[in-house]
Amino acid sequence: MKDCITEYIKQRYGDKIILNDYENKNYCFDIYATDRNINFPIEYKQRYFETGKNDKYLQEYDILIELIQSTPYLKNLDIQRINNNNIYDINISIGWFYKCYSRRLIFFRFLDNNLFDIIDIDFELFKGWFMNNINIFSLQYSNKTTGTINSVVKLKDIPKGYFLYLKKQETNAK
Repeated sequence: MKDCITEYIKQRYGDKIILNDYENKNYCFDIYATDRNINFPIEYKQRYFETGKNDKYLQEYDILIELIQSTPYLKNLDIQRINNNNIYDINISIGWFYKCYSRRLIFFRFLDNNLFDIIDIDFELFKGWFMNNINIFSLQYSNKTTGTINSVVKLKDIPKGYFLYLKKQETNAK
């Protein structure tokens, strides 16, 4: 977990909060946050952009919701022969959005490895809203890693009370 992620969470949710890192240890959340009797899971995403290469996408002010990953695997799956031996691969192919069980979904977006902005979403509210409106979002295929199908969600379309948007200069203010 990057220092700026820890710094933001402590600044936003309390400097005494304890963060337990579970990234790559389960499919439901990345961090479990604890402060006295308050406990909640957090999923975070890091997106990297480079000036002159793909920085124009920062100005789209959107997030990508992964619906399906490993599309090449799914394409070759013999549905007639599904069994317990390949259930793990099928589960991995389902995008993180469906498996995620967190209270907060936080996007950290970087430009040239410097924090550009933070999008902190109430995931419980967002997930229901997204599922009820899934048909209005554009889909995007990315073959960069495992071949993912993402839903492109513009921040302007998300109900305002569901998220907090902070630009870099605002995140460093105490």
